[in-house]
Amino acid sequence: RKFVCMQENCRKAFKRYEHLKRHFLTHTGERFFQCSMAGCGKMFARLDNLKQHYKTHEWNSMTKRTTNNEKDDKVQVFDARVSNILHLVEGNNYY
Repeated sequence: RKFVCMQENCRKAFKRYEHLKRHFLTHTGERFFQCSMAGCGKMFARLDNLKQHYKTHEWNSMTKRTTNNEKDDKVQVFDARVSNILHLVEGNNYY
């Protein structure tokens, strides 16, 4: 491994320079990417971490929606779609 972190008590080694640069942010604490969701504002050193974080907002909004009665409606629509697909596969077209 060619690229070694020179921070005191670290000495982690990486095969690629860009991996060393990415690692170095753990020592500096720099965070360039901020979540733009209302009321959040969390900061991340890496864009891929921010993208992963956005998925938590998607998950939270999904679970909030399903706590209402929308969950039952979605299940019924899904059941109807599956039922129609099964009928088509079995050769029973009810359209």
